[in-house]
Amino acid sequence: MSDRAAAFDAMEFVEFIKTPKLDGVKLHQPFHPPVEGTLCVTGHHVILSSRKANTEELWLLHMMVDYLEKKFIGSTGQLTLYCKNFMVIQLDIPSMEECLNVASSIENLSSLQSVKMTYPFFYRSTFEKLEDGWLAFQPESELTRIKSDNWRLSYVNEDFEVSPTYPRAIVVPKTVDDEILKKAAAFRSGGRFPILSYLHKKHDTVIMRSSQPLTGGNSKRCREDEKLLNAALGIGRRGYIIDTRSYSSAVAAKSKACKDSNRTTDKWLSRLSSCGWLGHVKELLNVACLVAQCIDRENFSVLVHGTDGFDVTPQVTSLAQVILDPDCRTIRGFEALVEREWLQGGHPFASRCSQSVFYSGKTKHVGPVFLLFLDCVWQIHQQFSCSFEFNEDFLHMIFENAYASQFGTFLCNNEAERERLELAEKTTSLWTFVNRPDILQKYLNPLFKSNQNVIWPAVAPQSLCLWESTYLRWDIEPAPRAAVWGAILDIMQDDKESRLKVYALRRELADLQKEALEKGLIGE
Repeated sequence: MSDRAAAFDAMEFVEFIKTPKLDGVKLHQPFHPPVEGTLCVTGHHVILSSRKANTEELWLLHMMVDYLEKKFIGSTGQLTLYCKNFMVIQLDIPSMEECLNVASSIENLSSLQSVKMTYPFFYRSTFEKLEDGWLAFQPESELTRIKSDNWRLSYVNEDFEVSPTYPRAIVVPKTVDDEILKKAAAFRSGGRFPILSYLHKKHDTVIMRSSQPLTGGNSKRCREDEKLLNAALGIGRRGYIIDTRSYSSAVAAKSKACKDSNRTTDKWLSRLSSCGWLGHVKELLNVACLVAQCIDRENFSVLVHGTDGFDVTPQVTSLAQVILDPDCRTIRGFEALVEREWLQGGHPFASRCSQSVFYSGKTKHVGPVFLLFLDCVWQIHQQFSCSFEFNEDFLHMIFENAYASQFGTFLCNNEAERERLELAEKTTSLWTFVNRPDILQKYLNPLFKSNQNVIWPAVAPQSLCLWESTYLRWDIEPAPRAAVWGAILDIMQDDKESRLKVYALRRELADLQKEALEKGLIGE
């Protein structure tokens, strides 16, 4: 951040910052020796820098702070910052008064009520933008990708009145008109009528998703809803409904056991078992495998519906696609999946990710729903390491950006809110940053070899592991693991460079095809 930007930052948030700069502060963070330096509190960051050579600066977004703890020893203060990515750092501050000032600033700035005051609206990128991530995964391109004459793009929700949490454009059966969609929407909670999630080309079977029907006590039927589903199935074909309402969505799930690093081994394992996190992982993988089995092995289409249709439902539909579709196991394909099922699909990231594991206040709408999905992806990744183009650092990156970021991608709860705040014009997309060759190389899996087959993960309890590189990332020394992967990367370097070139050429070809399509030189 430039001096001018920092000054502007401070002016915007002057009422919250009582002590903008403080010398003699000592920083304690995992796997680094203590560093004494100057602490700066800006409108969006806690920064600690030292004049000593070869010392790493701290740049911590206020948005990343989940909980703050204050302690006083004599006339000095100690702040412990518990972060949403499970990192815990400590600041030793020489003055009790200054300690209280810094604590007050961080508490206020980490819980800003206005989205427009958050860092993505102030961040200005300096890197070269090869593409606009806000335009990378539009519904129109998704319809082109599935290449089916049986489906169309409907703009029935163009003004977000039919369903406030659905996107403007939705893929629906071609034989169903918008009037039928409106009546089907009135039958479903939040207007979230059945829409296409995935088309399995091998059997022409589909996964659809929706919210629960509003049947009430009289078990009312809706002919328009039934007509929509029958059109999706096809003439003379049957399908299944997977009802996720009885499945625990993990909205209230916690993983606090992972942070009790001072406990004995037996007690730690007992707490891990009692928190039930791996049980949620197992249940979700089971349901996803059931959906994939219906689609691929039994040749049946599936409707996945839940209470609201934006928590457990995208967990199940997304994981089923990771199992079924090799494209979802590539970097760009996985980004498209997150956009399609979660961001455009209306998962309330602002509500669910506003706090994390350390926060002890009331958290009615908070829950690690998206993190649970990423955990399940990692479990499959562990079992089929060569079938994924991305490594687990890619999953870490997406997890952290969902909770705190300089990018606007995961802000707000749905597309309607994002459009109201003009995020595409006023913030930078995460995908704009990530999808550049120099950044992508950090997330490429050196063991990747394209696998076009359906992959069937083992879901027995003994097949599942704690995702320690995420939950225990700041508790277990990373050097040994980094050394092993460094050796692997050295061996695979030539192959990785070749794949980067292929990736760049593939993107260039896609751009040329898009341009030709727009000019009418080629057909869809």
